[in-house]
Amino acid sequence: NRPFRTADGQLDVPAMNRHMIEAWNSRVTDDDLVIHGGDFGMGSWKEWAGFRAQLNGRLLLVKGNHDRKLEHWLKPGDVAVDYFYTRDGYFITHVPPHYGDHAQRYGELPIWNVPLEAHTILCGHVHNSWAQTEVNLDGRKIKCYNIGVDVRGYVPLTLEEILEQR
Repeated sequence: NRPFRTADGQLDVPAMNRHMIEAWNSRVTDDDLVIHGGDFGMGSWKEWAGFRAQLNGRLLLVKGNHDRKLEHWLKPGDVAVDYFYTRDGYFITHVPPHYGDHAQRYGELPIWNVPLEAHTILCGHVHNSWAQTEVNLDGRKIKCYNIGVDVRGYVPLTLEEILEQR
């Protein structure tokens, strides 16, 4: 359901890719680190190196279920991880905890991987299902924000901007 369409209403993937590259580079400098919630691309991973080469900044990729052949398209200095925890309480994962039938298909985030000190989860994977929700992890209610482009205007945002948008 992305808004990038041709005159006859068909999805215009090249226009979407151009827009997302331009939007990324309008916000990200070569000195910036972008934490990406996974699923960098769809389709052939062979195209991704060309897209990645056009994007400013360094990438910390929290690997998604579509991310593969990373060694062929990540730039030197980029890092790929399964999940990421910041010392100030933000836990970043691709698939959010307790995500229905996706848990069986994509591997639900085990709740024991979420540090007790985590107060906020940032995730990808859910596209436009929701922008913010709350998850219950063993009695702890934790805010969970979707950081995917589908609910964030197709541009990279700072953490502060994501928390303000909800």
